[in-house]
Amino acid sequence: MNCISCRIFGAKFAKLVGSFTVQPRKGRTEARSEMKIVAKRFLFGLSITMFILALPNVAQANKPLNTMYKSKSLYKLLSHENRYVKYYVMGYITGVAFAYDDYGVICINKRSIEQSDLSKCVYQYMKNNPKSRNGLSSVVIKKSLQKRFPCEE
Repeated sequence: MNCISCRIFGAKFAKLVGSFTVQPRKGRTEARSEMKIVAKRFLFGLSITMFILALPNVAQANKPLNTMYKSKSLYKLLSHENRYVKYYVMGYITGVAFAYDDYGVICINKRSIEQSDLSKCVYQYMKNNPKSRNGLSSVVIKKSLQKRFPCEE
């Protein structure tokens, strides 16, 4: 199809529908000014996005899941009422325990161990040893699981 047939088809379609209008082709200066407007809008949106991403997220600082690597907040999360928070913490403890098992620090059977058993073990250790709540949670997990699941030499 050439341009003449396109214009004729467009005109016939406009007569049928009644709302379609054939726009004349824009000149180069109009296209350039329109491109400048689009570029300015894009850069403005990009700058706003970068500004929002660069701001420190103050709301995230009060959320306890971001500080789970500290054993004090891990202990608080283990005694949390929300079951989804507990599931999240159980996943963290299980991941750390499996990593220690891979390195031979503790010996657990990954196929038969329950995640709740691991988290109960860590919680009881932290409850009985309040001094352990001041360090890193991965160290506390290692110490508590070494007592419960030692490797036989």
